Amino acid sequence: MDSPADSGEIDAVESRFTEFCKNVLSLDESTFSQSVKLFRETKHLMLSNLSTVGSITAEEAERYWFSFVLYCVRRLSGRSSEDEHTESKDDGFTLCQILRLANLNLVDFFKELPQYLIKARAILDHMYGADWKSKLETKEMQANFVHLNLLSQYYKRTYRELFHANEDKQSALVSTTELVNDYQRFGWLLFLAVRGHAFSRFKDLVSCVNGLVSVLVILIIHVPTRFRKFNVCDDPRF
Repeated sequence: MDSPADSGEIDAVESRFTEFCKNVLSLDESTFSQSVKLFRETKHLMLSNLSTVGSITAEEAERYWFSFVLYCVRRLSGRSSEDEHTESKDDGFTLCQILRLANLNLVDFFKELPQYLIKARAILDHMYGADWKSKLETKEMQANFVHLNLLSQYYKRTYRELFHANEDKQSALVSTTELVNDYQRFGWLLFLAVRGHAFSRFKDLVSCVNGLVSVLVILIIHVPTRFRKFNVCDDPRF
C-alpha cells in the first residue's frame, strides 16, 4: 500500500500528466481517457524508475514517460488500417508534436523507448494483446527517421551543389535569397508528398533516393537559370 507521501507524489505526477494532455496537447476526451488509463497502469513503474535514472533529471524522465504513454496510445488504440497509413488524425497529435511540446529529442526518445517497453510489457500485453509490438512498429519508425535524416542531408548537399543557397555571396538581395530558399523548401516538400503517395508507408532507401533525384531534375528544369551554379552545355553531369 502506498504511503501518504507516495500517494501525494503520484497525485502530483498525474496532475502534471493531465495538464500536459488537456492544456498542451488538447486531446479529445476519448484519447485522453485512454491515455490516463495507460498512465495509471504504469505510473508505479515510472515512480520506481525515477530514483534510478542516470544522466537525465527526474523531470526529464517524467516527460519521457508521458511521451512513451502517449506514443503507445497513439499507435495502439484501435486505429483503422487507413489511419495506419497516415501521419495525423483528427485527434490532432503525432509523435513529433508530442516530443516537441515535451521538449524532447527524437533520437533520445528511441534510445529510451526499449527500456519503457520492457518495464511495461506485461501491462501492454494485458491492455492491447500479445501482438502490440507489431502494431507499435518501433523499428520501422526508427528506420523511417534515419532514412529521412540521410535523405535530407543528401538533398541539402546536392541542392547547394546545383543552385545558389542562402549563404552564397552571390545572393546579394534579400528578396532573391528568400526566393532561392523557397525553391529549396518546395523541392523538399514535393519529395515528401511524392514519398507519401507513391511509396508504401515504410519506404526503402533506394526508392526514396530515386524519388529525390527525380525532384532535383524537376528543379533543374524549372528553377530560373540565374540561380544555377552550372551550365548544362559544359557540365559533365549532363
